[in-house]
Amino acid sequence: MNFFNQMKLQWKLVSAFGLILLVTIGSMTFTITRLISLASQVDITGKLIEKYGQRSDTLYYAVQWGYPALREGQSITTYIMSDDPDEQSSLFEKFGKAGKEFKRINKLVKESATTPDELKRIEKLEALEKKFQAEAINIITIRDGEGEYGPETREEVNNFNKVESEFIKAIEEFVEFEKNYMEENQQESNAVISTVNAAASKAITITIFISFLAIVIGVLISLVLARVISKPIHAVVALAKKIAAGDLTQKAEVLSSDEMGEMAQSFNDMIERLGGMVKNIQEASTKISTISDQTAVAATELNSGAESIESASSSIEEMNSAIGEIARGTSDLTKQASDASSSIIEIVASIEDIADISEGLSSTVDQSSSSITEMASSISEITGHASQLSLYATETASSVSQIDATIREVENSIKISAELSEANASDAEAGGETVKMTIQSMEKIQETVQNTAMAIKILGEKSLAIGDIINLIVEIAEEINLLSLNASIIAAQSGEHGKGFAIVASHIKQLSKKTKGYTTEIGGLIKPVQIEVAKAVESMESGASNVEEGVKLSRLAGEALDKMLLSAKSTMDMLEHISRASTEQLRGSKQANESMEKTTQMLTQVYKAIEKQNMGNEYITKATEEMKDAARQVKDTTKKQSQEGEKVQLTIEEITGVTRIIDKATQEQAKGSTQLLKAMEETKSITAGNMSTVKDMKKFAEVLGNQVEALEKAVSTFKVSS
Repeated sequence: MNFFNQMKLQWKLVSAFGLILLVTIGSMTFTITRLISLASQVDITGKLIEKYGQRSDTLYYAVQWGYPALREGQSITTYIMSDDPDEQSSLFEKFGKAGKEFKRINKLVKESATTPDELKRIEKLEALEKKFQAEAINIITIRDGEGEYGPETREEVNNFNKVESEFIKAIEEFVEFEKNYMEENQQESNAVISTVNAAASKAITITIFISFLAIVIGVLISLVLARVISKPIHAVVALAKKIAAGDLTQKAEVLSSDEMGEMAQSFNDMIERLGGMVKNIQEASTKISTISDQTAVAATELNSGAESIESASSSIEEMNSAIGEIARGTSDLTKQASDASSSIIEIVASIEDIADISEGLSSTVDQSSSSITEMASSISEITGHASQLSLYATETASSVSQIDATIREVENSIKISAELSEANASDAEAGGETVKMTIQSMEKIQETVQNTAMAIKILGEKSLAIGDIINLIVEIAEEINLLSLNASIIAAQSGEHGKGFAIVASHIKQLSKKTKGYTTEIGGLIKPVQIEVAKAVESMESGASNVEEGVKLSRLAGEALDKMLLSAKSTMDMLEHISRASTEQLRGSKQANESMEKTTQMLTQVYKAIEKQNMGNEYITKATEEMKDAARQVKDTTKKQSQEGEKVQLTIEEITGVTRIIDKATQEQAKGSTQLLKAMEETKSITAGNMSTVKDMKKFAEVLGNQVEALEKAVSTFKVSS
């Protein structure tokens, strides 16, 4: 911790950032390692799935490999049992195609094989397939010219059957081997996939935990670093506030050697220097205070001697200035008196003009008052007419509302009639549709009955044909029985080589007996069916005639309903016309009602506006009367002002004469005071130098005293350590 405190601030930040970076890199490295491991396991799973796909292809081709072998074996068996030597060429052609198919499948199986065991089994199958082909070709080619096999060829046939059995058995073993291998591969793949899923979920959980842990560590490091940096800053801020308040006795605590420690040490140095400066200022202010007191005493003594001279000089100067001011005042008064006389003359003339204008104004106000009175009376008449018009409009609106209600009742009645007629029409239309549907159903029933009758007739004919076929099958079964008997005889003559053929012949004989028995039973079942079919044909023909009569009756009912529907539609059309007319009439009445309501509202607004205008006219009438009174007062006042103006003019003329006399006397007095002032100026010049010096000293002492007091107040706020 001591080493950390000795570090610089920038290196503290770098170390904290490096620690967070190391935690982040460690978590990322662990996450990447887990992801790489997971990817390798996923790759293994993909390879297993690919291997499983190849195995499924091998199994598919191996199953296809057995088809041509079985077909060739069946073809050879058929060829051996047949007596036709011409099948040899077609059989060679079939075997050529089968050989090509063997080669194609063999190539595909080899390409899909993945293990040495599979390749060995495929090589074994190739050898058996070649041997099978050779034995088959040998069987085909050893038949003699008469198309029969001799006794010496029985061994080749047995060899062929043996090779065929081995080849098919080898194919079945190969298919079973591939199935077992695929099952094992499937189990292994499932185990690997479950392992990969578990590893993936575990890796995700660990990654989330490590990321969360890295975030927590980063936050803790940031908080610790912020505390380390902010703690000394807060301490310095608190110290600065105390210094600003004047407390120089505090010291900053130096906890480290970084920038924060240097700043704390700088604050301590600054506090010491400020304390020394404050002490020096206090001592200097004390000395200056004593000097200013001495200077004030000396200035007071000098000032007392100069004041006596100054008082006499000032008295004479004041007297001279007063005389001069009196002289100037009298001359100005003379000028002002003459100016006032001319102004009074102009005022009197303007007052006379105002009197003339006020007389005209009075007459104009009288005329305006009479006009306003007439206008007020006409507005009162308009108000009465507007109120009557509003009443008429209200009555008209109520009448229109009654008409509107009557039209609505008519419209409702028409709507009810229209709904009833529409219901009747819809019922008639529904009945017509029902009759039409009944006719269509009857026609369909008729058609169905006819089709059924035809089908039953055809069924009767087919049943007769089936009887013929059964007889034919019985004959064929008897012939097959004879052939099987001949085959049994031939097999008995052949000895051991004909045992298999004898077994086949006995099976064929049993089948022919069963076929004959079944056909006899079928014939017994078909005869009653033929009888019932004949009866059904007769009943269907009678039903078809009844259906035709029902169709005719349904058509007559449909025509009657169509006539009813036409009459109902015509009635409904008439009601619709009446309803439209009543609707249009209702719209017109609504519009009239709305227009009357709007007219009533407008008349109400006009009536209110006229009432307001009437009130305004009353105010205007009162105002015009007041204007008449004011005009009369103005007229009387202007007359009085004109008379007083003439009196003022006479008084001003008398004042002008008196001021002229005073002006002459003051001018003579001013000359004497000027001579006295010159004598006093010489005395004043002697004391002027001393007086100015004393004033400067006094002012300097006062300023110095004020500054000392301010300095003492400022210094007294600081607390300095002793």
